[in-house]
Amino acid sequence: MMKQNFKKITCTIISIIVLFTMLFLVENINHIYVAYGNESIEDSRYNETVVKYGDINGDGSIDIGDGVIIKKYLAGMSVDIDSIAGDVNLDDDINTTDAVFIMRYLAGMKVELGVSQQPTEPETKPSIPEVVKGKTLIVYFSWSSNTERMANTIKEQTNGDILEIIPVNAYPTDYTRCTEVALEERDSNARPAIQNLPASIEEYDNILIGYPIWWHTAPMIIGTFLENYDLTDVHIYPFTQSASMNTEQFDNSMEFVHSCANNAIVHNGLFTRATNNNAIIEYLNNNNLMD
Repeated sequence: MMKQNFKKITCTIISIIVLFTMLFLVENINHIYVAYGNESIEDSRYNETVVKYGDINGDGSIDIGDGVIIKKYLAGMSVDIDSIAGDVNLDDDINTTDAVFIMRYLAGMKVELGVSQQPTEPETKPSIPEVVKGKTLIVYFSWSSNTERMANTIKEQTNGDILEIIPVNAYPTDYTRCTEVALEERDSNARPAIQNLPASIEEYDNILIGYPIWWHTAPMIIGTFLENYDLTDVHIYPFTQSASMNTEQFDNSMEFVHSCANNAIVHNGLFTRATNNNAIIEYLNNNNLMD
């Protein structure tokens, strides 16, 4: 009898130990970390998998290389890409929205990668009173001559003075190499030197400043020009064009101009094809800039 009781007690103890062990495992076995950007979140939906959203090439970091790869992928080029890490907004697709979030992350903007979201609409700028006509300067930077074409059309219609921004270090004529340089400048928030920067532009009341869209915003050399002068109460009119004519990229460029043109009155910009003379003339008329 004692032997049987001892056996029963032993079995009960073993059962209790097994039960507590199982409870402990249930509580702890399925925890992993899903990484996004430079942060991590704990998630129990996955097993033994780590995803670093935005790290498209799988080198452990989110950098220029990932930006270049997603650009090539969206252009239809054959590249190795991590389809999970590339879907940074969790919409089950790698598209221009993912590219926008990665570029914003690389530019140091506040954005979370690996969160279901859509790009926020840019803040609406307050309406600006019509400018009183004064002396006009058309200043532009052009790589492919499209922006130059727009600038020349504007000069013909306004009879303003014109200035082409010429960098000290010329940009590569090869498209791919030029995009790489432009991305490096944007990521480092560079201010490339200008060869023909005027000593003063105080005589001008209105400045129309033109540029192409490079990596979803204005080229950094535009910042060099604007930040070089006291633009208090000067009326700034940005004009630009791009191959994709993506309005979100235009809005990004306008935000950049606003941030660089301290104390200036920055008007709504012109975003149209370089060949659309009617749109250019309408814009100039609406802003009282025609000669």
